[in-house]
Amino acid sequence: MLLQSPPQNSLFSIQPYWLGRTWAFDAPHLGLYAEPFIAGTNTILTQLAQKYLGVEPKAGESFQLIFSAHPFPGIHLRIQRQNSEFGGYWYVSDEEEWGWLCPAMQYFFPGGLPETLYLRVLR
Repeated sequence: MLLQSPPQNSLFSIQPYWLGRTWAFDAPHLGLYAEPFIAGTNTILTQLAQKYLGVEPKAGESFQLIFSAHPFPGIHLRIQRQNSEFGGYWYVSDEEEWGWLCPAMQYFFPGGLPETLYLRVLR
């Protein structure tokens, strides 16, 4: 009998919260705390939160971000991987908005950050 490894999650969920001047998130199971979104990614998250949830970037605000390397129902944004820099990758959206995902995001994708990421925001 051939034993197979359990499938890896294909949908991930984090709870970005406004910290100082950017969105940040915690993923205690990965050892990540107050990990900031920077270099354009914070702007993309602000636009998604405002457009779909009416959430403004201010202290005490948060939302749920679901993301995957595979399409799923109800996605709000698709971003494409571009070039690497400083251990992370630059991504561009269909609307030509750029954002950099830091090396910490690779904890979710041990095989490396995917070519395409699909995002959805929820309350």
